[in-house]
Amino acid sequence: MVKEAFQDVDLATNINPYFEKAQLLKAKTQLDLNMPEDVLVTVNNVIKLNPKSAEAYLIGGKARFKKGDLKKAIFNFNKALILNPEYKEAYLQIGSCYVAQGNLHKACEKFQQAEKNGQTVSFSDLCQ
Repeated sequence: MVKEAFQDVDLATNINPYFEKAQLLKAKTQLDLNMPEDVLVTVNNVIKLNPKSAEAYLIGGKARFKKGDLKKAIFNFNKALILNPEYKEAYLQIGSCYVAQGNLHKACEKFQQAEKNGQTVSFSDLCQ
């Protein structure tokens, strides 16, 4: 089902490569299909169209996380936060990067920032 959706959105972006929402949907679908290199190409296209797309930076960060490039993932997530300081998912993703690096103190700081911005999942067990 995801592959069929990808074919549809890929066609839409080929017809109109300037349709940002379709490009973002394409990147999300590529991420679901575990195609991180393709995700990065797609989000770079979105960023060329709209350098202020926090969502593009978030998706790019997720692709970099999947590749194991945690420093660049954190950079992307921080860029998303610069563009949208209330983007709770970006805080969560940075926290996940810090967990992967073994830095629970920094991870908990980001998880707490996500909670302050309305994240409903509690990380109190991890952050005690």
